Amino acid sequence: MDVRKAILARAEALADFLGQRAPPASARTLDRAAKIASGTVFFYRKTPVEVGLSGIDWSGSHIKHQEWPAQLNRFSYLGPLASAYRETGEERFALAARAPRKRSPIPPPAPAPHPPPDPSGGGGGGGAGGGSCAARYPHA
Repeated sequence: MDVRKAILARAEALADFLGQRAPPASARTLDRAAKIASGTVFFYRKTPVEVGLSGIDWSGSHIKHQEWPAQLNRFSYLGPLASAYRETGEERFALAARAPRKRSPIPPPAPAPHPPPDPSGGGGGGGAGGGSCAARYPHA
């Protein structure tokens, strides 16, 4: 079964589940979806940030705020796109929802900052002969 058929089959099976339904699109939602479809997302659903539709920097270098990378990766833009697509049937909204994942794979994690353990147990890099250990304790 191809992916599209699987998605449509699951959507049909969950059709009565309220969480599956995109709410109707207001004029504001349609306007926001049009901006998202052109590469703009909204930080905390308020501040517009141009990220594009491909080559997105998922580390969040667009805004110097500790929450921005997490907000960017929560895909809050999908709701307005789903509502706009439901309301209008315009493929550009469906394509915009898919574009970042299709063209901009999340980069692989950075290499570990420490050398791998020494399998001979010679110490220094972990392994049986040495290494270090750390633990986090809640603040008192």
